[in-house]
Amino acid sequence: MKYKRFRLVVPILLVVGIIVACSSKPSVEEDEFDDWVDYREQPDSTSPEVAEWLTRVTLDSAERVLSRHDGWVDMGDTTVMMWFSDILRCRTADAMDYPFEELVDSLDMTILSTDDGRLRFFYWNTGMGGTCPDIARYTLLKADDGTVHLLKGGHGSPQLIDIYQLKTTRGDKVYLLHEYFREWSSYGAAWGWGCRIKGPTLDTLALFPHGDTAVGTEYSIPGWYFAANDGEGWGWLFELHGDDLYVPVVIDDGITDRYDLYHWNGTTFDSVGNVGNRRLHQSLQQYYELCTYFVTKGFRVRIDRMADDSYRYASWPRSKETSVRPDLVIEGGRYDEQKDSYTFENEGYTYYVGSFIVNDENRRGLVVSKDGKVLLKQEKE
Repeated sequence: MKYKRFRLVVPILLVVGIIVACSSKPSVEEDEFDDWVDYREQPDSTSPEVAEWLTRVTLDSAERVLSRHDGWVDMGDTTVMMWFSDILRCRTADAMDYPFEELVDSLDMTILSTDDGRLRFFYWNTGMGGTCPDIARYTLLKADDGTVHLLKGGHGSPQLIDIYQLKTTRGDKVYLLHEYFREWSSYGAAWGWGCRIKGPTLDTLALFPHGDTAVGTEYSIPGWYFAANDGEGWGWLFELHGDDLYVPVVIDDGITDRYDLYHWNGTTFDSVGNVGNRRLHQSLQQYYELCTYFVTKGFRVRIDRMADDSYRYASWPRSKETSVRPDLVIEGGRYDEQKDSYTFENEGYTYYVGSFIVNDENRRGLVVSKDGKVLLKQEKE
């Protein structure tokens, strides 16, 4: 199974370096540098000069310079470069609770914490990776004795989409980390892996069947993007809902909107089987893969490919969710590969989903006609 490759990758919490610097007396003008343009490997330790300087300033002062300067700290007749990791290394306990609001704004930094306050993650796109984004990621951990630690790693980190705190029958604390990595412009991966705090580190756990430490998948990004209403389907990927974990099923790199379901039993995840989208009404759960889903001014439209290679149309008023029974279902539709369109017949009406011209522009959406007369034409939004 494809997700097994993640067993080698996800247990390592990666950390990256970005040139940042700070000083209570900056040696450069605030508008002299573009934000976070340069990129270099971070040092393994903080210089004595910077470490001493950090003991004398507030985190407010340090952050202001980090967010506004390319930053050199004046040290008498010389200047010294300081990194964001220096703050985390030298002011670890303070950084566990500090909001870093300016860095969130200037770096577009994301900060995620566990519900119990034991883990805190910082990450952002450095802008240096091209079609494979280079993500900077830092992790703080609070041990059982209350001490806070910075976990080491390197650059090339995955994005942390969400953190789930699992309830165990033993009463200890277990976490499931949902991560995402874009391998290049058209290919991505999503997975989850389990861990717990053990001393000053994170201990990877084999929470899944066959002793696996992670479950996930790789997939074509544009295929899912265009099938799922131009990105509306992003939220349908890897998800923990209650005690049920939904991992997307992929066929030929295409996400199907079907899922491998795992159930948390209080100790590990049990494999339940292959299921449809939990947000889809029960009457529509049997399908092979999602072909397209979109909304128009008045409707929600979904087309699925069935196990026999036929197609099924389902629609709802836009005001309704797909979790309720659809107002209309038509089986036995046809797909025109050349036109990339679908046609369904129902009681003398023809339902066409594909491209059409609107104001001399090519649009996609829904057209309903009868006896050759167009009764409804709505673009997808």
